[in-house]
Amino acid sequence: MGDITGLTKEWAGDATMRPYDIATLSNGSIWMTHESAGNGSLITLDYPTGTFMRYNASFSAHFHTLDAATDDTLWIADYSGSLVHFSPYALSFESYPIPALFPADPRPYGVNAAADGRVWFTCQSDPPCIGMYDPSADSWERYDLPEGADYPPGVPVEIDFESDGTVWFTIKKTDSGGANGGLGRIDPDSGDTTIWTDPEVFFGGSVPPRGGLRSPWGVIVTNHDPARVWFVDKTAALLVRFDEGDPPAVTWYDLMPDLLDSHFIARDPDGKIWLAAMGLNHIGVFNPTTESNTSFDLRSGMHPMGIAISPLGEVWWSEAGSYGTGTGAGRFIPFKDADHDGIDDRIDKSPHRSSKDFFDKQTKTDGTITDRGSQSLTITKATSPYGVRVIAGLFVLGRDPAIITVQCPDGLRELKASITVTQNDDFIVTCGRPLLVLRGPVSLSLRPRFPVFGRLFG
Repeated sequence: MGDITGLTKEWAGDATMRPYDIATLSNGSIWMTHESAGNGSLITLDYPTGTFMRYNASFSAHFHTLDAATDDTLWIADYSGSLVHFSPYALSFESYPIPALFPADPRPYGVNAAADGRVWFTCQSDPPCIGMYDPSADSWERYDLPEGADYPPGVPVEIDFESDGTVWFTIKKTDSGGANGGLGRIDPDSGDTTIWTDPEVFFGGSVPPRGGLRSPWGVIVTNHDPARVWFVDKTAALLVRFDEGDPPAVTWYDLMPDLLDSHFIARDPDGKIWLAAMGLNHIGVFNPTTESNTSFDLRSGMHPMGIAISPLGEVWWSEAGSYGTGTGAGRFIPFKDADHDGIDDRIDKSPHRSSKDFFDKQTKTDGTITDRGSQSLTITKATSPYGVRVIAGLFVLGRDPAIITVQCPDGLRELKASITVTQNDDFIVTCGRPLLVLRGPVSLSLRPRFPVFGRLFG
């Protein structure tokens, strides 16, 4: 699978679910929108039991995309005319109707919560526009797409930000007969808005594949001053890199045949770009360093839609299914084990011969498999600053627990913890911050002192 080396797992849903977009919170939990007109609800995975829980709004709504704010709450685009705020702690929804400042039928689709707390959204209205809601001031702003260009403004789709807060968004269907999709940008301080929809910008004098940009969708910004913007066109099966300048430098990459119909994209801590090819049941990754993409298959009929990277470095995707069947969610954890000892090569002290010792240099987490018992263990690196992840298999040869010993530096002495691991355990252990237990039961023996532990899931 090329760049895609790791552990893949899918959780099956049921016919009542229609997962669409997906977001992850700092505690590792996942939340998906249920896409059904008039039946606004969110779906989350109960990690310890592997079952899905659904929470329904008390009002009529049509949810599409969602985004996690810095306070670990969720903002949702309600296509019927509102922004909706959800608290995963209180399990409560609050609707904020888009005011008359906007077109009568605003049809919000894309939503993204900025670091300063403001919530930006695309309006697929007539005329199309971009909106901003500031919860701290309870105020709204509308930004119209400029008229008078060679190609009129089309329908805005998804949003992302530069580090200074500059807003970027994708545009599809700039006219009914052509394929003049592209990008837009807003300066949040001045309100100045610029769009690029001329095919000459993206393809120069070359003939664009499959008719050019028709349905630009997911977008991510990976640089600032000048901005580097990546976006995917689901219909043309193109991944486009747009380097801001005058003129901009544009490079496009063909995603055919394996990643056609990719709507959303996400960027992992290594800079790779992940895509979910809905129609083909593929999850793919594009490596900007090698300028190549690879993919793997999901179960037939799962139709992945939204895709997100968790704070732990996991890749999660929603599975929309087909006509109410095959729904659920999937997860990929990067993992490579050349010597087949169950320890990720990135933290294996002896990656080329079977061993029992691991070390994460970023968090100085040093550990040993003291006793494997009858457990099937996978020990892998989690995204910094989390440390090391330990996963015990569900099916084992016996009931004997494994023992993991972890030692952390503390000045002139060394702090140690002995952790008993049984089947189906899944947890994070790290030095320099609290020990984060993802899934239990896990028993912990401390000597003489060790960071406290707390639940992330369940």
